[in-house]
Amino acid sequence: MTRITRKILVVDDDDFVRGFCTEMLVSAGYETETSIDGLDAIDKLKTSVYDLVISDIVMPRLDGIGLYACIVKEYAYLEDRFLFITGGIRGDIEPAEIFPSLTGRIIKKPFNPLEFLKIVESIISVPIAEHLGKEGINRRKEPRYPCIVDCSLLINNGYMLELFAAQTQDVSKSGMRIKYFKQEPLKAEENAGVNMDTFKIQRDGQVQWSKSLTDSAMSGLALKEHLPISVILTRLSE
Repeated sequence: MTRITRKILVVDDDDFVRGFCTEMLVSAGYETETSIDGLDAIDKLKTSVYDLVISDIVMPRLDGIGLYACIVKEYAYLEDRFLFITGGIRGDIEPAEIFPSLTGRIIKKPFNPLEFLKIVESIISVPIAEHLGKEGINRRKEPRYPCIVDCSLLINNGYMLELFAAQTQDVSKSGMRIKYFKQEPLKAEENAGVNMDTFKIQRDGQVQWSKSLTDSAMSGLALKEHLPISVILTRLSE
């Protein structure tokens, strides 16, 4: 049976800690990437999908708490796949006081490598593809590509057309995951139109699933016409 390799992002401004964590994780069979602070991590999140993010708290430019706040807002699938390792807390505030979901997922330095790996495995025992599928986020079997681009979402509710500001999260040949600023999530099988001005692309689709976020909602759309993936990827790389 082929072993599914989990991909972990390690975020720390200390070269030694990044290297130490990476060495432990690689020796345990994980694939790793590293970032030097929160802003660097956000750049990587725009183009890659991870099974887990491990982060220091006190870092320059954007600290770990700021990074987690961004993940909660922009990358909801990682909200419960985040682990803090830290030698100090910012001021007198514990991260779990701000985000109760972090309770039990903060490791103080120095830490026991075996305990560290045990906690990592407990968080990502289910591969991200299966994890996302259980939440209804990854029902597409075809390759998906990160694509965070502003767009507009058009809904025909039977009485009038409604237009909402939106943002694609990823795309595939026949579908996309889209976040939009509407309090009530769209209903499954509801029809929707998407206008991607950046690529001069318009597509009609049908809602497959929806979920509420903190200040917005997210849905998966099955498109009625395929997307030109090669064109989109070329434009994103420019």
